[in-house]
Parts: sequence; structure tokens; C-alpha cells
Amino acid sequence: MLVAINKIADYVQENPEAKSELLTWLKNHPYRRHQITSDPERPYDETGISPGIGDFSIRYISNYAAGIELITWVGTPAEYEAMVLLQYPNSVKRVKVIEKVIAPPPVMAYKTKEISRPPVAKETIGRTEQVDLIPDGEPFKTTAAYEQALTKAETLMRSKSGTPEYEELIQLLPSIKAYEKQKLSFPKITPAEIIRERMRIFKIEPHELPLITRFEFKADDFFAGQLELPTDVLAHLYKSLSLWFPVTDYSYM
Repeated sequence: MLVAINKIADYVQENPEAKSELLTWLKNHPYRRHQITSDPERPYDETGISPGIGDFSIRYISNYAAGIELITWVGTPAEYEAMVLLQYPNSVKRVKVIEKVIAPPPVMAYKTKEISRPPVAKETIGRTEQVDLIPDGEPFKTTAAYEQALTKAETLMRSKSGTPEYEELIQLLPSIKAYEKQKLSFPKITPAEIIRERMRIFKIEPHELPLITRFEFKADDFFAGQLELPTDVLAHLYKSLSLWFPVTDYSYM
């Protein structure tokens, strides 16, 4: 379960250009392949950073025993560097940056007359959504109470199962979860915006989409909101663009 998503909501409100990338990440995150630790002495990870393939980054802490990830920061790499320099003005940091472009499989060329819909099972495309183990609770009545709880939860994220600190963390989570589900506001995103964003990252041209899906359609009409793709075609396109959520997941839409 992901918490402290208010940081994404606030960042998108202040930086509308980040909407497509960050909301797509929010939709995709529950379906990613989850890391599992077997070290009871270190049931947490402080190195989480994602997405890594676009213009923005999300840093988070994981507590594997509780099954949660708490976002600590959202922004661009340049903003993160500026924040670090502000906190440690006398430090000099040399970082070797290695860029790795993750791209979908190469596009296969098909003759127009051979283009047809791929056989796709109902909802077998994608990955299984992460199981939410946090019970439902009552949301905090004020934003201040919610933010105070998040600050406290962050200090408890390194706690081990069975300790008083861990139990305190577990007690906070239901109300945090309820507040984020009921009180936070996000802009809406459409399938066309999601796909256009992935095309930008993977450097895919609109005319290549019918070749990827093996379904003839006018991409410009789709992006203009004048065409709705069949469910199986949209599902195939999601998978080709490394989007793991099913087409029936309407969160943030």
C-alpha cells in the first residue's frame, strides 16, 4: 500500500505538466513486481526511487512487514539536487549519471490488409494488484491531523514487527488510508493522455500505434477524443507500453 500520496497531489497542482507522468505512475504502482525481503533485522528499505524513465522522480521508504511504502519526496532530479545542496551547503557531490532507456518491443511491420485485433484474454494482461492489508478506518477530521500522522509514520517506518513502534505505525495507517481515499483531490486523466505520455517517453510516433496493436485506427482521432478503442485493443496497447493496470482500473480517471 502506498501512503503520503498527498505529495503527488500537491506537486501536480503546482506543476500541471507533471500530471500525466505522475498519475500514470500512481495507477501503475500497485501492479508492479514487488520486492520481498527476508532479513528480519532490516524489514525496510530507504532507497526506493521511481519512475526513473521520465522527467520526475518519487522517493519513498518501504516497510515490508507492514506492507506499505511512504512517499518522502516528489520532483525533478534538478529539484532534488537543489534540495540536497540547501540542506548540506558545504557538501560537494559528484554523481555519475547512467541513462538507460527502457523501450517496448520493436514494432513489427504488417500490411494494412493483414491488420486485425490480437486474440486477448479478458483480463489476463498485466500483473496482479498488490494486496492491501490495511483495514478501513475513519479519516482524520483535519488536514493538520493527517499531516501530523504522516510525519509520525515516517519516523516509525524503520520499526520491526512486534515492537511498540511498529504497533504505533499500524494504528496510524487505517486513518491515513481513509483520509487519502476520501479527502484528497486529483485531476482526471484519460487513456489518451496516458498513452501519449508513454509514447513521449519511449519515443513512439502516432503512426506506429496501429502497427503495435495490429488494429487499424486513426491515432489523431483517438487523441482528440473522437474515437474510443475497443477494450482488447486498449489492453494490448497498455501492455506494449509497460502499463500493468487493467483497462477496468478507473482510478484517477
